[in-house]
Amino acid sequence: MVILAAALCGSACGGVGPVSVGAQPTGTDVPLVTLAKGALSAIAERRLIAVRNQLEWQELWRAHQGGGQSGAPLPPVDFEKDMVLAMFAGEKGMAGHAIEIRKLEAAPGELRVFYAETRPPPGAMVAQMVTQPYHIARSQRFDGPVTFTPLTQP
Repeated sequence: MVILAAALCGSACGGVGPVSVGAQPTGTDVPLVTLAKGALSAIAERRLIAVRNQLEWQELWRAHQGGGQSGAPLPPVDFEKDMVLAMFAGEKGMAGHAIEIRKLEAAPGELRVFYAETRPPPGAMVAQMVTQPYHIARSQRFDGPVTFTPLTQP
């Protein structure tokens, strides 16, 4: 199901564009640094977010950590030159699901975030547990729209 990122994260995300249906990268590569990635987040709903300031970053990290003080410390980000891209796949009923930012591209007037979601193959033996896959990364700052696009399988 195609979901609009702006509807998922509200106006606080500023400049986040829609999720496009399956495309292949064609623009200029943009470097990406993973800040956190895993299967357990306190954010249980699907969210695709571009964060461009410290306050939004603190709020997102606090929500991801469950609001508690015992979680991992907030990774530092210099918002003068960088931004955060965060993807939360939503709650899944078994282990083996993942979401990953695979590629960033600068295209005329937009930043494209290409991502992949994986699930366990049919019949796979996986733990029956609730997971919330996520990927949070830092990239160079881009003030225009950000479009999240699932990668098509070749």
